[in-house]
Amino acid sequence: MTEVFWKAVYAVASWVLQGILTTLGVFAVFFYVCIKPKWRSWRCHFGIHDWERRGHKRQCRRCGDRQNDTVGLKRLKMTFDQLRMSIHQYEGPRSKDWQTPRWLYDELNERYGPFDLDPCTSEDNPLGTEYFYTEKTDGLTQDWIIPERTMTKFYMNPPYGRDVVDWVKKAHEQTQKWKPHLMGVGLLPVRTDPKWFHEYVLPYYEIIFLPGRVAFIDPETGKPVKGTNFASMLVIYR
Repeated sequence: MTEVFWKAVYAVASWVLQGILTTLGVFAVFFYVCIKPKWRSWRCHFGIHDWERRGHKRQCRRCGDRQNDTVGLKRLKMTFDQLRMSIHQYEGPRSKDWQTPRWLYDELNERYGPFDLDPCTSEDNPLGTEYFYTEKTDGLTQDWIIPERTMTKFYMNPPYGRDVVDWVKKAHEQTQKWKPHLMGVGLLPVRTDPKWFHEYVLPYYEIIFLPGRVAFIDPETGKPVKGTNFASMLVIYR
């Protein structure tokens, strides 16, 4: 009786296993013959595309469907927004009047001074030079030499807007015109790509790159400005 029972169990198990294997075989044949050749197009039919970027659009490699690359456009918009904010901070109205920290000026004055002239300062002359030009007297239209002195030394922290090129050019022209009776120091933003850097600074003068970021002084509050987004350099005019 026991032997007959186990033979029956073995026969049923063999039959079930054979059925499973047969089913898997049939499904495999069906898949490779009928489904796999059209699998790529079916994926596109269900919205599963294989995108590649074509300019501001993207195109599926399988079906050729094209769409606007909204993700890429959003990233590009974010990049332009960040660039616009950076330019605004660099050339904004507040940054034009930022003043040199007293500790930095004192160190430069001790090493390269004493400075006689500040060609671009405010009416209150916060650095206390004996001679200075303001927005009204316009240092861009004046000579930076003091006739009664054999040597004139100037300190320049120009407006960091689009006018910076005019001040760099003026400092270069005055230094070349009055050499060796004129020397000075310019505190400028580190910008090595503009034309003014290669025309009026790099070929002629010593450059010192300051470590970190200079915390300029806000003239309205008298406190250091936080979040300066550019490095600074010293240009030694002589």
